[in-house]
Amino acid sequence: MNKLSIKLRQHTPLIHFQHDQVGATLRATEVKPKLDRFILTQLGDGNYAKGLAKAKENKWIIGNSVEALDYKLRFHILENPVI
Repeated sequence: MNKLSIKLRQHTPLIHFQHDQVGATLRATEVKPKLDRFILTQLGDGNYAKGLAKAKENKWIIGNSVEALDYKLRFHILENPVI
């Protein structure tokens, strides 16, 4: 499997249900569905349905899933968090 690493920098406060706990972070399960929707919309030139059809045609969808793209998402914290 190919690997693409992207460095992200947070620009806003983290509003999260664990905000008062040490180590609170975004979860991939929270971000992946929103990222999938964004990717499919971009793939369809602004039309989600067209992007989804194109992804199904190219077999980029997980198994029998309706709209989950076949990739994994992980977060690794590289810097000390500022609290």
